Amino acid sequence: MPHEPTSARHGSRLQLILRNLPHLLAARDAGSLHRAGDRMGIAQSALSRRIAEVEAELGGPLFERLSTGIRCTSAGADFLTDAAHLMASLDRAIRRFELNRAGEDMTLRIGFNSAAMMFPAMASALSGFRRTHPRCDLRLAAHLTEAQYTFVQEGEIDIGIAYLLRDDLPLQHRVLAEDRIVLALPADHPLALRPLHLSDLDGAPLIDMQRESSGLLAAQVDRRLLEAGIRPDPVMEAGSSEAALNLVAAGLGLAFINRSQSGRCPPNVVMREVHGFHLPLPVAAFWREDAETPLILAFVMGLEEAFSATGAMPKPDRPA
Repeated sequence: MPHEPTSARHGSRLQLILRNLPHLLAARDAGSLHRAGDRMGIAQSALSRRIAEVEAELGGPLFERLSTGIRCTSAGADFLTDAAHLMASLDRAIRRFELNRAGEDMTLRIGFNSAAMMFPAMASALSGFRRTHPRCDLRLAAHLTEAQYTFVQEGEIDIGIAYLLRDDLPLQHRVLAEDRIVLALPADHPLALRPLHLSDLDGAPLIDMQRESSGLLAAQVDRRLLEAGIRPDPVMEAGSSEAALNLVAAGLGLAFINRSQSGRCPPNVVMREVHGFHLPLPVAAFWREDAETPLILAFVMGLEEAFSATGAMPKPDRPA
């Protein structure tokens, strides 16, 4: 029997491995053929055969079979790490192709935080993009700033619109506007009736930002307070600006809030600038450079134009 040509042999080998990569990765992540089979919707015996085929093709085991499940061999762990990167790159390539299809129906996934939506420019940018790209389906989803960093990097959303809290963010970005941190306090609080200085907050009851969801911003606030030698009394954490404002309204403490939330203040809550405390919050659009397409750039350009024209926010209330 004649030997299969080298190129054909290589092609069939790659085809076999690529076809089974999702199953191999599922087995690695599950640590069990039974659990991996359930996740992939195939029988354990069928999954075992697929893994054995790839191992035979590679010439060595990817997994050790244990009484409690499976675990990667050293060579298998390296192979599957590279394979996972390959699958992620393939997913990005498919997504980029979809976004580049000129004249066809498209979907653009946009993440935003609550502050971004408080800028009038956001509504202007979205309506303008719909007019110029009527066949593009805009999918909007609200996410906290730090979650958006992860979602953009992992390809779950195409563009994030939120605060730029890291100098080393490995994403392309355009700064659109600037928000800043102010203090929310009850309207009848003594500090609301006069100019507010940073030293006034030493020992004051403070409703803190939730570290789990807003750790970067909370750390910046903490650092500025520490540098000034100010130690408020943290009484609780709030998971959102809305929650913090409601807790302030209930008289449970004071809270640092982004200025753009001034329109959401309960009637008995005011926002005040704190002299000696300056924490600018750039609002930016960000996306992956390796996923950049004309559609993404068109959306970002529309954002820049809209924010340039209408991006100003009203100033917070000040004492009379």
